[in-house]
Amino acid sequence: MKNFVPREYYSRFYEQSCINSDTILYESRDGSTISDSPLALFLSLANNKDYTNFQHVWVVMDKLSSLNLINVPESLKSKILFVERNSKEYVDYMLTAKYLITNSTFQSWFSKKKEQVYINTWHGTPLKAMGFDIENQLGDTQNVLRNLLMTDYFLSPNPHTTKIFAGSGYKMRGIYKGEIIESGYPRIDLTKETSSDDAKNLLKELGIELDSNLPVVVYMPTWRGNDTQNPSDSIAQVIAELKYLRKEFLGKYNIILKVHPYLYKKAKNYKELSGVLIDDAMDANLVLAATDILITDFSSVFFDYLVTDKPIIFYAWDQDIYSEDRGMYLDMAELPAPILKTVIEIADYLSDIDQLSQDYLGKYLRAKEKYVPYDDGNVSERIVDYIFKKEKSSQLVVKKIDSEKEKLLFYPGNLDNNGITQSFINLTNALDYQKYDVTVFTNTPKSHFFHNYQKLNKNIRLIFRTGSPNFSEKEQMLHDKINK
Repeated sequence: MKNFVPREYYSRFYEQSCINSDTILYESRDGSTISDSPLALFLSLANNKDYTNFQHVWVVMDKLSSLNLINVPESLKSKILFVERNSKEYVDYMLTAKYLITNSTFQSWFSKKKEQVYINTWHGTPLKAMGFDIENQLGDTQNVLRNLLMTDYFLSPNPHTTKIFAGSGYKMRGIYKGEIIESGYPRIDLTKETSSDDAKNLLKELGIELDSNLPVVVYMPTWRGNDTQNPSDSIAQVIAELKYLRKEFLGKYNIILKVHPYLYKKAKNYKELSGVLIDDAMDANLVLAATDILITDFSSVFFDYLVTDKPIIFYAWDQDIYSEDRGMYLDMAELPAPILKTVIEIADYLSDIDQLSQDYLGKYLRAKEKYVPYDDGNVSERIVDYIFKKEKSSQLVVKKIDSEKEKLLFYPGNLDNNGITQSFINLTNALDYQKYDVTVFTNTPKSHFFHNYQKLNKNIRLIFRTGSPNFSEKEQMLHDKINK
């Protein structure tokens, strides 16, 4: 629809649209793929005869894309209804679906209705600093925290993830009224329950050149930089390194590449990566099912791979720069594999990997116990049964992190350089945080006032204004008239 504005339409019909109790809306990576934990939950629901009443609506960017269903078994493809993101149909389902499932965030105009059930699966165990722990990017938390606080169920794969989201990363503790379900990641079921042969066949279907007699080595680097829309471009380096390794191990390994989604659009234009670069549409956990050796850097994909008991290599040529720029939650000495700095070191390690990887067996087992303690291949089923039937398993821990403290909410404006701001900073440092849970609702930081935000007491929780008001067209006109 020409000139369709999702926010205005959503606001206009928000109160008059009715909830359909049999509809589930799924959105993964802003509609770019049918993948990740939302896919795993869909497979569990669609395969279970107890849930045949549900209509499964998947958000996609393009209904006509031949890759939309690449990760979905043939028998279940007919059970999916597509809606294109930001279309009128999409907003209608956002207004009426009883269940809403995403692995990231819904847009800034979304405001969950009381009757809706919002399930956020998130998309990885935290390795790199997140949210409030990235001091120079405070404003980037705005829509994430707003979404997190709306969820009825937040899925956590392990105690480490729960601690980061509840604590310093997003400060949910004390105000979050939903439930954190700590029971593993649904998406890891895809890695455990998919045969290596099936996963390799899917790779071949997508144009990857594989010798079926050779082990598969997959290089999965993360993205670099501070802007998700414009990540640092290291593709030329990746091409040179892959060329070296593929020549060095010709006839011994299949060496292929899966880049971070933020980099894929650039990478696919390089002809040197033809037959080597895995299409972004293929689910990463299905790729892991085909993988015999994983090479990665600071990607949290290695946590998921621990369930395979197969070797990992950390290639971190810029570890010092990256760690200083972004910050890490893990001590590098804890990592269950070597941290190598050059492609020549990788080649040396690959040459004797069976023997050398034994040196890391103890760390590997400790990491597995710490980060994938619940991942037995039945995570999706447990979570579905708990949310939809209230059936609880011994392998499912429910954590409630709200508090009895009195809750205070402040709006101090822009935190400009003036006496009011200084007084407010002093107030935040004088409050009794044993007695009060304090939220400061403010405008997104402007660089020249950033130092004022940093002076606020660290016990407070910042929530930033994001997006525009959810006004209907009529409300916007009234608002503008009053201002005028």
